[in-house]
Amino acid sequence: MRKVILQEFITLDGLAAGPNNSVDFVPNATKGDQSFGREQMKLMDTIDTILLGSVTYGLFVGYWPNVNEGEEKTFADMLNTTPKIVFSKKLKRAPWGKWDEAKVVDLPPIFSPGIMRLSPVFVRPAA
Repeated sequence: MRKVILQEFITLDGLAAGPNNSVDFVPNATKGDQSFGREQMKLMDTIDTILLGSVTYGLFVGYWPNVNEGEEKTFADMLNTTPKIVFSKKLKRAPWGKWDEAKVVDLPPIFSPGIMRLSPVFVRPAA
């Protein structure tokens, strides 16, 4: 059976977003932290699919497909080429720049064996 690995960024007071749903605390908290970068690369080596909610998808797709150079390029290349699933009842498609589109699942992210095997019943192919 496949494993689900949760990576979640929260503030010390337990919030996952700041004022106006800002997540600015994430890059500010990790900027220049080489050990964080190494750990992220190790994590990417252990996964075969990225599960995203629609809000995180919107944040990620606005940034990672556009990283073409610099310190984050190696990580961006790994992230961009890893298959993705977006849980959303509103999105019909989830393009990812020049890479393969993410699959859209219009069911709640209930991690049952059926979802984890990505049965075609649950995954709507990108148009």
